Amino acid sequence: MEPLDHDTSYKEIYGHPFMVEELARWLIPALEGGRELFEALDFATLTRLPEQSVSGGRRRSNDMVWRVMFRGREGAHPEGWLHLVLMLEFQSEVDFLMALRCRHYVDGFYLENWRGTRFGAADRLPPVLMFVVYNGARRWTAARRVVDLVTPDTAVAAEAMDLSWPGPLFAGDGYRMVDSGRVVADDWKENNAAVLLAGLEHPSVDTAGELAVRLYRHLEAEELRPLRELLLNWARRVVERRLGWDIGVDDMAEVDRLHESDELEAYFEKRRLAFVNAYREEGRREGREEGREEGLKEGREEARKEGRAEARARARALLQRQAAKRFGTRTAASLTAFLEGVDDAERLAEAADWIVDCDTAADLIVRLEAAGHSAIDTM
Repeated sequence: MEPLDHDTSYKEIYGHPFMVEELARWLIPALEGGRELFEALDFATLTRLPEQSVSGGRRRSNDMVWRVMFRGREGAHPEGWLHLVLMLEFQSEVDFLMALRCRHYVDGFYLENWRGTRFGAADRLPPVLMFVVYNGARRWTAARRVVDLVTPDTAVAAEAMDLSWPGPLFAGDGYRMVDSGRVVADDWKENNAAVLLAGLEHPSVDTAGELAVRLYRHLEAEELRPLRELLLNWARRVVERRLGWDIGVDDMAEVDRLHESDELEAYFEKRRLAFVNAYREEGRREGREEGREEGLKEGREEARKEGRAEARARARALLQRQAAKRFGTRTAASLTAFLEGVDDAERLAEAADWIVDCDTAADLIVRLEAAGHSAIDTM
């Protein structure tokens, strides 16, 4: 299996101006006044800055800086450019000091660009907008602004002091971000490559093929062919690593032919069914025979020796691994509420049967809810 090198892959993906524009199209309009801001940007001027031009060449290897000119402005004035800083996070843990890191980065950017030059009364600093792209499994819960790290509720503080807080985002005191783990099917309708890329970070057997088809169609223009091949090959590696499933996009000539003959969706569905059936057979053979007869028997024996709590924990871990391989990591995580409420081996065996027999993640959730656990989170 090919290694999944997120650092290299994401830097190559977001080294394409088209992907940076797509990310901006997704995130900027959500800001107050953001739609007007996005329309004011001339993405034909989008330019990547060399690494040594920011923060004295001290930025992290995962970060990159682009700049785009406002329409109707001449590039001679620094404020005529909006600088877009992408901070790419490839870690499983939330960085609760990200807002401070962003501000430190912007401060260094400003100081570096004015080093050796006198800043006059009429001079202005160029606006900077930070994007954080995060691919961890946990929900991103870190504060978005430095001021929120200092006081727990700026709105209450402002009201108490009769103050009006200015918008800090474009001065570096904050950032916009992508939390890939929270992207859901409703987001896909945006028909945006950055959204689809984020969705593929946490694929399931049910979603991987559809996301790949959407990516292909969105990037089918001939001038986007290199980016299309890059993203689809990246998707293949991610799905293989996360699910153990080869979605079959390594032969791009064949994928092109299937797209032209309007057979691409059917192709992915055929591969999905073959994978599901193979896993079902494997699950019955190994999961039900070994898991139920040996694993659960061992679980009972171990429960007497080591205590019921430890035995239940091992059984839950086994079922979660099976669910992750079958339906993806997010659906496996949603089993926690159900599994914590299961006390006996027969109920665990029943859950093991459902994981094997259900065709989709939705089917599994229905089974669990029918068993009286409607609090399951399907996200």
